[in-house]
Amino acid sequence: SEDKIRENKLETPIRWIDGQDRYKYLLATPDISVKDLVGYIDAIKVAKKGVEMYKIDSYSPGQLMQAKHGIFCIDELPVLDPRKQVALLSVLQEGRFTTGSYPVIFEPKTAFFATANPIDYTHSGKVIEPLYDRLKSHIHTHYPKTIEDEMMIILQEANLSKSLISDSLLKTLAMVTQKMRNSTQINQEKGVSVRLGIHGLELLVGESERTRALSKKVLSVPRISDTHCLTQVIKFELSELDDTIKNREKIFNELLDESIKEICLAYLEDVDNTLLETIKQEFVEKTFQVSQNFIWKNGQTSYSNQLEKFSNLKNLVESKIETIKSSQNILKQQVEHYKINTQNVELLEKLEDELRSALVEIILEGLCWTTPKILDKNEAGYVSA
Repeated sequence: SEDKIRENKLETPIRWIDGQDRYKYLLATPDISVKDLVGYIDAIKVAKKGVEMYKIDSYSPGQLMQAKHGIFCIDELPVLDPRKQVALLSVLQEGRFTTGSYPVIFEPKTAFFATANPIDYTHSGKVIEPLYDRLKSHIHTHYPKTIEDEMMIILQEANLSKSLISDSLLKTLAMVTQKMRNSTQINQEKGVSVRLGIHGLELLVGESERTRALSKKVLSVPRISDTHCLTQVIKFELSELDDTIKNREKIFNELLDESIKEICLAYLEDVDNTLLETIKQEFVEKTFQVSQNFIWKNGQTSYSNQLEKFSNLKNLVESKIETIKSSQNILKQQVEHYKINTQNVELLEKLEDELRSALVEIILEGLCWTTPKILDKNEAGYVSA
């Protein structure tokens, strides 16, 4: 480039390089060499073009020089062994390194940053102290500290088809993730990733589509009866019990039940005990059937049709419709505040029926957790306690 400027002077053509082209990303793997990072003297150029060994034309630039006047990111820096990190340090700090027996001197002029897990899951190494010391800023990230933050991240990162994610379900997912991070039975050194909640939400939407949306021609609204699929996302390590799949599922289901209990009981906080007792009485010798395959309307087992046989339960459900709508609107406002797409939280009129189905399951589940207990749950459905 210097030769071109000398030859063409003010007539030298220039081209704007936008941000994406100035960004160089490298995922550190064990097979990356020093040459890949900083470059090397190219013997082929020397032999074929007759370039002198000490000329810059004989040099094939590595990733670092290709990022000149740009941004260079190394993901998972500890994976690079110390020798490669020393070469990187030499260039960034001194502007020189040696390839073979030839010194190569250049000023990086690169904004360099790297990532590393707090604990290296591959046990492949760590960042050497001199390099660690010369990185000007150290930013330590952390897991979401509040349920709201967890909810927003899950919703932002999940890849979802058209559906309605209710506030209660999203909160349940965020809550169980947070409970897992606070559990003494789970290895907190390994941690519980936000991806557990993200993948969990994607699974719930897929489960809702599989069981209802596609066959019943309704839009997907995940609900409590879909949550059994969440055992697929139990990506954590136990600290006290034997770390087996069976024990993981046991701990996860306990924490999931706790979360569902908290969410469902919140809908029954202001309900009069007299009404609860009348609901218990009308369940005598009756069963309210619940299934992933049931929807609000269409058939004898539809939730709306079953509610006709339980007048007091129906009144309770009707009294809580505005509550669940209000919480959904609040969720939408939160999502808008963080500039996240509201497509999957916006309550459209055509989605209200399936939201009612979700509400029915919330109330039925809550009635199993009240003191005194109103309902019991068995394989057939919900019955009087």
